[in-house]
Amino acid sequence: MLERATRKKLIEHNWKEIARRDSNKYQTLLRLQKNAITMVDDLTLIARRLPEETQKEIFSYTNVNKLLKAILGMLPVNRTNVDDVRRSELAGLLVRLGIRICIEQYRTKVEQDSDLNNLTINHLVRAKEICNAISFRLRMPRIVEEAKKQKLVYLFNWNKVNDVHEVREMDIQDNNTRKFVDYLQDICIEEFGVPLEIINKIWTNIESFAEGIPGYTEMFFKFTPVYGGDLTGRVWLDSKKNTGHLSMEVWDGVKTRTAQRDLVIKVENEEVYVYRNL
Repeated sequence: MLERATRKKLIEHNWKEIARRDSNKYQTLLRLQKNAITMVDDLTLIARRLPEETQKEIFSYTNVNKLLKAILGMLPVNRTNVDDVRRSELAGLLVRLGIRICIEQYRTKVEQDSDLNNLTINHLVRAKEICNAISFRLRMPRIVEEAKKQKLVYLFNWNKVNDVHEVREMDIQDNNTRKFVDYLQDICIEEFGVPLEIINKIWTNIESFAEGIPGYTEMFFKFTPVYGGDLTGRVWLDSKKNTGHLSMEVWDGVKTRTAQRDLVIKVENEEVYVYRNL
């Protein structure tokens, strides 16, 4: 909880005014940050443990609406210097969580018949995907800039690479699957001198990164190069070491040739970003 004097300061003044009068503003800000994180942890504990009737008073529509608007920078008092990337990420998170509950409630309480509820659920899922895409588009420039500073090149979002079955390389439209295929295409041309034509299969074998559990995740692929033969390979990621590795081999009818690449990964907000060294 905030001390009475601190609460009074925050109600009456913005942070710039408080900092100007504070002889040790950095220590004050650090203390406020620590206290706020503790309060969030306490509210989480209350939400998990207290009875529903009590929570109705604490986490009421009015209280939560007021809190969320302040966090998302939607109140006039905090519209300046707003981090749009952070806001969009939080907005996307709220959409994902909200739609998950809406789908669950709709499927179990409103319309149980899968033939009737399928269209509505698909619309909800599509809305979630659009919000995620908007959030990621805003995040992308920052991802690229941070990668440059660390002498890395961003490649693709591992979570967004979809399974593929018997598709021409040129027909891949999905953004991250396209980036993954383009990366493999570049390696194939550089190492083997032939482009890819048919994506026979891309599939994953996941021991999940979910809930922060360290894991080992694999993706396999099988392609047909333009001049025939078979190209097979796999990518594995190790979340414990934040590293990955790609290996592939192609059979051209005479001999097998191989190519390998080391990768770097970053796990942020449940998303797994894959990079190569510059």
